[in-house]
Amino acid sequence: MNLFGYNLTINAISVTLVLICVLALLAMHKVKGKKTSIEDFFVSGFAAASIPTGCTLIYCAYDPSKISLLSDVTMQIALVGAGVIFISYKTIRERI
Repeated sequence: MNLFGYNLTINAISVTLVLICVLALLAMHKVKGKKTSIEDFFVSGFAAASIPTGCTLIYCAYDPSKISLLSDVTMQIALVGAGVIFISYKTIRERI
């Protein structure tokens, strides 16, 4: 994918969004005086990493010829799956 003259992959975009999200979370917690747990980083990082993959999946649903864009996102799909399982487990545990 070319963006502003740079050839970007979904991996590079995912890592960039994770870094931005984690740094923003850290800054917001610092300003608010909240403690930051590893769980906060884990959940926000997985959420940020899933944005480019989710957008690509939606795009490929409308233009199946772009399925080749998904060849590099197997790790992101696995991480998003792990994140969904973690969030589901946490939600169920808190509700019981």
